Amino acid sequence: ARTWRPTSAGGPLRQGSGIGIARRAAGPEGSAGAAGSLRLLDDGSFTLAAGPSAAGGTDEAAYADAAAAILGVPPHRIVCAATDTDSAPFESGDGAPACFSAGRAIEEAARLAREAIREAGAALLGSGAAEVTMIDGHVRDAAGRAVSFAEVGAAGLRAGHPLTVTAAPAPATAPPSLAAAFAEVEVDV
Repeated sequence: ARTWRPTSAGGPLRQGSGIGIARRAAGPEGSAGAAGSLRLLDDGSFTLAAGPSAAGGTDEAAYADAAAAILGVPPHRIVCAATDTDSAPFESGDGAPACFSAGRAIEEAARLAREAIREAGAALLGSGAAEVTMIDGHVRDAAGRAVSFAEVGAAGLRAGHPLTVTAAPAPATAPPSLAAAFAEVEVDV
């Protein structure tokens, strides 16, 4: 909308308004939006690694909470690894889409870790993975025998292959970055 009115000095004043909208994809076409890793330690806790973020940031707390809920352990049992761009799992995008992509990767990694723990625990109990349940940080068979996540983690370390999983969901799961800018100006011509 344009209007004209005189300035206090008597000259014309031009007014205008405008809007700009932008959208940016979360990552390159055909690439992984982000990756996340979980490693089971010999004390039954987990090390979590996601795309680079501010150490101790709220995104890391959200990742730990999500992984803990899926694994059935308290959030304090998930320790976020201090990572930088050289050691962190892959992440493309920026801001909220990157956090979303990394969160999805951690959720997928937690589901994979849960299944891997189920299989490893069942093997330690001499049972099939379909015959065990996972409750309160333990893998239990139908006979009531149980091994803790700590025992599963220690067995993996002793065997030389610690239980570590990495997941990288498709980038289509990440929303794009969006922005809108509004301007209203007055110019004394």
